This record gives sequence, C-alpha cells and structure tokens, in this order.
Amino acid sequence: MHKKNTEQSQPTLLEKMKRLFSGRTFSYGIGYVSFLGGRLLRDLLLARFLGAAAFGIWAALNVIRQYGNYSDLGLMNGLARELPRVKTDVKKSSDLASHAVTGTLFGTFLVILWVLVFKFDDISAEGLTWSIVGLMFLFIGFEKVYKYFNAVLLGQDQVKSAGRWLALLSLFDVLLATTGAYFWGVYGLVAGTTLAMTLTALAMFQKRTIKLNLNLSWPTFKTLQLSSLLLMGFGLLNVALHNIDRTLFMVLHGVDPVLGSYHAASLLALAVSVLPFVLTS
Repeated sequence: MHKKNTEQSQPTLLEKMKRLFSGRTFSYGIGYVSFLGGRLLRDLLLARFLGAAAFGIWAALNVIRQYGNYSDLGLMNGLARELPRVKTDVKKSSDLASHAVTGTLFGTFLVILWVLVFKFDDISAEGLTWSIVGLMFLFIGFEKVYKYFNAVLLGQDQVKSAGRWLALLSLFDVLLATTGAYFWGVYGLVAGTTLAMTLTALAMFQKRTIKLNLNLSWPTFKTLQLSSLLLMGFGLLNVALHNIDRTLFMVLHGVDPVLGSYHAASLLALAVSVLPFVLTS
C-alpha cells in the first residue's frame, strides 16, 4: 500500500512538462534565447543590406559595446543579487538601488571620457563619424537604464516580467535597426538600435517601484560591489572568450569585412550554448 501511494504521488510526464514551461527561469531563458535569435536574424538582414565593409564596422562597434556593457562595474548584477536579501525593506532597497545607479553613472562617465581622450585618433582612422560614436554613447546610457530596471525585476522575483521585456527589446531592435540600415546604412542602423533601447528603457521607467535617494555610504557600496565582483568576473570572461578572435583581429588589422562573419557566427554559438540552461531550468 505504501509503495502504491508513493507511485501515485510522483508527477506525471504532463505535470513535469507544465512545471517546466511555467517555471520562472525557463520564462526568462526563453526571453533571452528570443533576444539572441532576434539579434542573429537582425544581423543576417544587416549583412544583406549593408554589404561586407559596412557590416564589418558594425561588428567592430559591437565588440566595443559588449565590453562597454560592464561600465556599470558589475553593480547592476550585485543589485539583482542583494535585493532579495532585504526583501520588503523599502529603505534598504532604496539605498542599494541608489548606490548601484551612482556607481554606474561614474563608471560610464569614465568609459566615455577614456574613449574621447585616448581613442580619438583610432576612431578617426577607422572612418567612424562622431555622430555614430555619439549615438553609441546614447545607446550605452539608455542600456544602463534598461539594466537597472532589469536588475530590479530580477531582484524582486519578477523573472517572467524581465523575460518579456527582453523579448520586447529584441522585437524593437529587429524592426528599427533593420529599417534604419535599409534606408540609411550604418548611421541608420546605429540610430535604430539606439531608438529600440531608448523606447524599451522609457517604457520600463513607467513601471519603476523603487525611489532613489542621495544618502550614499561606503559600507553599502562595499556590500554591493563585493556581491557583484564574482558575477562581473564571469561576465567579462564570457565576453572575452566570445570576442577574443575579433579583438585580436582588430588590434592587428583594424576593421575588416571578415569581422561581420565572425560576429554572426558568435551570436549563433552563444544562442546554442544557452539552450541547455533553458531546457534544464
């Protein structure tokens, strides 16, 4: 009798499938894979619209953008990790969010300053206009806004919502970036992808749940930074592994049409590498 009850209590295959597809991590993973799939589709279309030379410039910009993604010093990852620990404490949540935003603004300012001061000649030599570079700076700024709200959603256990916003960003990006590239080339592409990020960030701003304050303190910042260092290290290592071939090529040969092929292939490889994580969540 005891054996029979044990067998009856075990979930069926249908119940296991329902649990899998309704899981929060799976939902976010689907959003992430949709995001990567959207970028792969976008870049396949861009390669057709732009041609090899212009697409190589776009691939080079993406390498820079991926490293610039960590100008927040990993604080947004730390925020997503620390918010669940303070739970419903409004003051502590506000303190953590304020320190994450302040540190991100400072780190992003240093990155932009470094580009303007030390990379001026390189940018000119590669044929990039300062209007395109300015749009990339704007993109980075609104990307930080998006990352902040994404961290808040993850920290407040709203994982499914974070996945939906990521999928929406992918949809905007495919539509606006490819349309811009079709009509105005690289400039239209950068403007389109910047607009996609801006629209998503502004839409998420309407859903904000944490008020920021200016009561900054070193202990709070230290707690947040220590929590983020390991995650930032893994993130940078992952970016380095996926970009080492393109980075070395850019150092040795500068921007070249072959970078476009590397870029598309790396997106496909990244999407495939995420699938096991999604299916086993």
